[in-house]
Amino acid sequence: MIQIEAYFNNIQETLLKELDTAKRSIYVAVAWFTDTHLFEKLINKLNEGVEVSVVIVKDDINDNGQNDFERITQNGGQFSAIEDTLMHNKFCVIDERIVVTGSYNWTYEAATKNLENITVTYNDYDLALKFIQQFRHITGQQSQKQIDNNRIVKRLNVVKNLILLEDDEFLGSQMSKLKAEVDITIITEIAAAIQQRHFSDAVDLIETFITQNSRVAVYENPKIAALRLEIKDLENRILGIDNTIAEKEKILRDYTLQFNEYLGALIEEIYRLKKEYASRNRYKQKSQHSESEYQQAKQEYEEYTQQREQLSTEETHKLTEAEQKQLKKLYKQAALHCHPDRATEDKQAEAEETFKALQDAYQRQDLAEVERIFNNVKNGIFIKADTTDQTLEQLQQQVTMLRQKLQRKTEQLQTIENNDSYQTAINTADWTAYFETLKTELTDEEAFWKSKLTD
Repeated sequence: MIQIEAYFNNIQETLLKELDTAKRSIYVAVAWFTDTHLFEKLINKLNEGVEVSVVIVKDDINDNGQNDFERITQNGGQFSAIEDTLMHNKFCVIDERIVVTGSYNWTYEAATKNLENITVTYNDYDLALKFIQQFRHITGQQSQKQIDNNRIVKRLNVVKNLILLEDDEFLGSQMSKLKAEVDITIITEIAAAIQQRHFSDAVDLIETFITQNSRVAVYENPKIAALRLEIKDLENRILGIDNTIAEKEKILRDYTLQFNEYLGALIEEIYRLKKEYASRNRYKQKSQHSESEYQQAKQEYEEYTQQREQLSTEETHKLTEAEQKQLKKLYKQAALHCHPDRATEDKQAEAEETFKALQDAYQRQDLAEVERIFNNVKNGIFIKADTTDQTLEQLQQQVTMLRQKLQRKTEQLQTIENNDSYQTAINTADWTAYFETLKTELTDEEAFWKSKLTD
């Protein structure tokens, strides 16, 4: 059902909300684009796997803004800047079904000063297609792609099955995708029949096309397409869980380093005093029990001392809150481009080494190193191309391997989340105040062991 809404206030908030719903594609054509909030939302959607295409005017307003439009192409999107004429459009198409248009440029002035309006149209697939075609015209893209009969047959079978199931809710979106992919007469005729609610005529036309093209269409085992989709999903899930693990490990590392800075020397002294006390008892009692207690106290002291020495060599960088946000953003973007699961086979080892270096730099809060790695990998030097030549057996093996890897990553994440220090770190609002409380208790314990040695 087509729905239309008009907005005159809180337009930026409305746009952010609509963009957040995108699952497949976003087309943006605006003359001026200086709003960093809307820009970051597009980058986030790119990182979620949504196809993003943007066209703006090339002029001083856009050039002098804070948005780095190269990040769109660096993250796999499409970007164009029109130079020869004033491209004065202001529209956005989301998932081929939501059209946003009006007076609103994507600028701070429009968000905070101007009297503006937008109209949002939902589920008018023909309108969405017209705006997409206009976008392609503006950017000089070919309006017709190379025809893939297999893909058209698959899509038409979906349309036919929706009709046979008497479910017309998604017919519009499927036909919109067909018309966007190919411009041939029979697709127009099928769309017209559906528009007129002549469903039996539409089914006849679909079956005619399928019959005519089934002779020339190359057969592909449907399981292959399903395996490719699962591989893509598994790779995205592993990347997501790796990012989560890195963030939680960073929290645990920061907590451990601060804990050692505040309390490490005091705890080490308590272990030393306990060792000395056990040593004195060993000589006094000369029993198997006292010897065992001494060896245990000695081991605890040596292990903690070694742990403190190791922590003292850990490199870490102090960052401002803004730098922390930049570090996290750059890490996620770099991880997207160098994760080993996304690398070609011949670059697997190099990708693993680069990803490990990226994780280490992130843990150290080395913003300069994370940025350097991102600049090295942002052009996709590790990203594998389309794997359409893989056999069914190869795809099955890859799925099995990725499933096992995802399980291991999930268990690794659970181990971190169940760690006592991590739980304390995330559930303690003020680490310094918490450490001061512990320091009082530990000071009392230190005094206790000192008194035992003077008895």
